[in-house]
Amino acid sequence: KDSYNRQATIELGKMFAETGKILVIFYNDPAVNNSVLSFSPGQNPSKNMRMYPWPGHKDHFHVRLNVKGLSSWGPSC
Repeated sequence: KDSYNRQATIELGKMFAETGKILVIFYNDPAVNNSVLSFSPGQNPSKNMRMYPWPGHKDHFHVRLNVKGLSSWGPSC
């Protein structure tokens, strides 16, 4: 059974953006990516955040954080 909830995923992406600590989100649903990226810049401290489609990421996503001292990585699943 596919229990994917697009609206809940959009809301989660917006919550990530509100932290101001997100550089990149890898996710594979253009509707989610567009909704999160168009989130009101006045409410989005991560306004330079990027989202990239990544094959195989229909049911989860990876987040690259902008946190001093944290090493960088890329999706490997």
